[in-house]
Amino acid sequence: MAGKTHILISQSQGILRPEGHPIHLVQPPNRVEFAAYGTEVSWLAEIAEVVGTPTAYEIKLKFQTCVETTTGFQYQRPRWVDLDEVSIKSDVVEGVGWHAAGKAAPVGGAAGVIASTGDTLPMVTRRTMRCRDLRHRVAFDLNFTGGTNPGIRLNLFATVRK
Repeated sequence: MAGKTHILISQSQGILRPEGHPIHLVQPPNRVEFAAYGTEVSWLAEIAEVVGTPTAYEIKLKFQTCVETTTGFQYQRPRWVDLDEVSIKSDVVEGVGWHAAGKAAPVGGAAGVIASTGDTLPMVTRRTMRCRDLRHRVAFDLNFTGGTNPGIRLNLFATVRK
């Protein structure tokens, strides 16, 4: 099935840090209304490199969906909410939240570990989300211990399929 791939983050853009600079911890920061273009989105996250020599790290991801127009005019102030366990089982094609091979599946709407201390990088994980709502996104949770100015370089792609 043919689709359009969106490069949301490229490792050449810079380093993703816990405070969110130079790019945001949630993707896409701009509005991509996936449901307008297809029925599902295949997400691919590649953790290419950890920088800053942390003594320990854990990189987690989770899906969020958009509740449109919670205040103000139409589409002005949406609210992003985590998918709950029921939504993950019905809306994520794989039936589980983000986690890498060998890592425990997240419980409920919690973020799942896709890379941690001791993993050989690069690490690639993929999940496919059905477009039940107009918009959804991936949120990052970066946890570092030690090191100077730790962060990661990553690639994040979203391929919309009809």
